[in-house]
Amino acid sequence: MKIKHLVLSLIAVVAMGCNSDDSNEPVVINYDCFNGISVTTQAELDAVAQTIGPDCNGLNYLVLGNSVAASDITSLASLSKITGIKNIKIQNCPQLTSLEGLHNVRETQNIEISYTAITNLQGLRSLKTINIPTVSVSAGLNYENKIYLHHNSALVNLNGLQKLAAIPSLNLQNCNALQSFHGLENCNEIANLEVVDCPDLTALPTSIQVKLHCYFQRTGIVNLNGLSILSGASVTLFENPSLSSLGNAFENTTTLGHFYSYTNPSLVSLEGLESLTDAGTITIWSNNSLNSISGLQSLLTIDYINIGSNSSLQSISGLQSLTTGSISISYNNLLQSLNGLQSLTTANGIIIEGNNTLTSIEALSSVTNSDRIRVLNNPSLATLNGLQNISGFSGEIRIESNASLKDLCAVGNILPGMVSGSISGNYNPVTLSTLTAENCSIE
Repeated sequence: MKIKHLVLSLIAVVAMGCNSDDSNEPVVINYDCFNGISVTTQAELDAVAQTIGPDCNGLNYLVLGNSVAASDITSLASLSKITGIKNIKIQNCPQLTSLEGLHNVRETQNIEISYTAITNLQGLRSLKTINIPTVSVSAGLNYENKIYLHHNSALVNLNGLQKLAAIPSLNLQNCNALQSFHGLENCNEIANLEVVDCPDLTALPTSIQVKLHCYFQRTGIVNLNGLSILSGASVTLFENPSLSSLGNAFENTTTLGHFYSYTNPSLVSLEGLESLTDAGTITIWSNNSLNSISGLQSLLTIDYINIGSNSSLQSISGLQSLTTGSISISYNNLLQSLNGLQSLTTANGIIIEGNNTLTSIEALSSVTNSDRIRVLNNPSLATLNGLQNISGFSGEIRIESNASLKDLCAVGNILPGMVSGSISGNYNPVTLSTLTAENCSIE
């Protein structure tokens, strides 16, 4: 009797293994047997699915719903034998709560799901790859190697993507209930990561490398812990109300394409960027709790850095290693000097504008090369000392509307090489055409 029970138990285990979604058996997917499905109703879906031959397991495309009217599709069960779909687009199916029916799909090129009632991605639990090497464009669809989930208001997590080790592009937008990246525990690489209007998202995936671009806008994240931004990538942080620090995402990042921080009201510092030595563009704009830019002290060269409208910023001393790069320092109302730029020698462009309490630009005294200089609307600035060592100038100069500016003598050597420019509206009433060594400074 015991032997009988043991045999029955073994049969049950084998049967369960044969029916498991987790089978690692290689599957040959035939994409030539049935081109694709494009339907808007449940009845159409079920009817078309019945015409797929018994040996056909691949689709070039699956398009459910459209942007014109809501679809009544509630179930994808009729697609359960499909193991590969090159392009999946599900839109405007507000009654669809589950992706069950796609649970045997192992590979795809592109997934776009929008305006559904799904709460997770459990129906994609067999998915192993988002990259099919050879794909033809069908039904006007563009294959972009991405997962794009937007306007899925009930989506809480990404559970179901556990078999993905890498994702070329992950784009999440307007998923208001999304709380976590649960489901990406086994994913170690995302080339492009974009998250927009997911206010309940507070935690990021753990140990994921971002290779190309990372973009967060209007999320609930407090830092970037869990990500590893690879050198050469670009990062944009925009209107994240709870973002207070950068965390450890940049520990090994020595170069960046660009780094933009816009309107992150809780961000207090740039600590975490200490390994950065070179960047294309850095913009630090309207971060009202930011009082210093400590964290950039290893930065040596940059194409362009723009620091503006940071109402609490009192110092830019974190730039003490910067030797080369165009600079724009504007509308930082508490900034009194440019101390921190003493190492800067080459600045193709210099823009100093709208800094209400700025009294000195002498930190620019090491600059010898520049092709554009603009000093505009700095009401407390009395002298241009700091620009006197620039030589070989052959560009634009504008010195305008600096209400306290008495001494313009520092630009005397620059004017002969000027291509265009204007001097007007300063306390010293001289203009471009009347400025001389005798009247460049007044009491």
